[in-house]
Amino acid sequence: MKFLHDWFLFCGKFIIPYLGWNFFFFGSHHYITYIKQKIRKIKRSVINLIEKTNVLRRKRIVTKYSTLVQAAILYIVEGLSFQRLSDVMAAKYGVSMSDTAWKKQIIKIAPVFYEVMMTYLNSKSEEAESNNILGYSSYAIDATDIPLEGKKGTVLRAHTVYDLSKKACFKAHIADIHTGESVKLHSVKAENLYFADRAYGKTPQMEYMLENNAKFVFRFSPSQVRLFKNVDCTEKIDFKSYLSQDNTLSSIDCFFKGKKSVIKLRVIISPIPKDKAENAAMKAKKKSVRKQNKLSKDTLIFAKWLFLATSLSDVIPAEQIVSAYRKRWQIELHFKRSKSLLRFHRLRRCSYNYAFSIVSIWLAVTAFVYLLFNTLFSQICRDISSFNVFSLFAFLIS
Repeated sequence: MKFLHDWFLFCGKFIIPYLGWNFFFFGSHHYITYIKQKIRKIKRSVINLIEKTNVLRRKRIVTKYSTLVQAAILYIVEGLSFQRLSDVMAAKYGVSMSDTAWKKQIIKIAPVFYEVMMTYLNSKSEEAESNNILGYSSYAIDATDIPLEGKKGTVLRAHTVYDLSKKACFKAHIADIHTGESVKLHSVKAENLYFADRAYGKTPQMEYMLENNAKFVFRFSPSQVRLFKNVDCTEKIDFKSYLSQDNTLSSIDCFFKGKKSVIKLRVIISPIPKDKAENAAMKAKKKSVRKQNKLSKDTLIFAKWLFLATSLSDVIPAEQIVSAYRKRWQIELHFKRSKSLLRFHRLRRCSYNYAFSIVSIWLAVTAFVYLLFNTLFSQICRDISSFNVFSLFAFLIS
């Protein structure tokens, strides 16, 4: 009876909404078979790469890499404790080990699984169909914090690069909380376009992008960046004077002092929708109260506007750049969905090394899901969302 319940639940969530009732009655079995084949194919390819690392040197109880990879995936997808993982692996796969032994094996496989998964995703990303933004291969750079259960503050931070053209997060750098958000953690490519939020909107980060011949659109806070009207950098820009009374968009040229020379930038100032502007002002007030700082009038004024610094030429209309920047939100959705649907809101109390291992597995599983998403999106149904693919993966893998 449980099988029938799960089957109809699956059809109601995935097959009928996207492929219709006819497909439910006549083609759903082939659809499920196809997806399972794709999951097995990805797993087989990844396992073959892991085998080459020879991470399992003493094969006593766990004799197959496939068993270890399956255990790592189940641990994240099902949100299992190691005791529960031990029970599941014994019941379903006939591998009997203590919870402590499984913990050691998972920690051992974690960094290898992560590195192999990222390498495999990169290779497949190069083959995938690309939809360029503003004529460039485009990426979003951001970081997400991983907190610890029962404790305030962050344990680890995952710094990632998300491919906006191919809808996949294919690069990540795991670091502790003392490593700030910086584009210098990533190797940026010349003539590619990168989007980032205010955490990256500093002149040293912009200069790093230009040194590598990379294009960028970074949001910034006027109070935290020194930009000038003239090439001599003697007259600082008063951004308030560029805020139009009729809420229209502005585009201006400005300059800043680099390490070796003066650098020219293009700044775009765009009004934020009224509801979002009110929310931004509210957040600024709450932050001021929390940090016990005096809130300046300029902060409230600037909260109603979007400030973008870019290296893109004047040939590209400012409206198109603002519209393209809003696609950066996809990386925020990526973090939200991969955390909620893979039940990865907080880490259990653990050591730093253990936390590093578990975050590595989470990123590897997320990469696995996005490979599956790109397959389904391109070959079966272009309307399917990453949200449903995360749910679909969790349903079929367990």
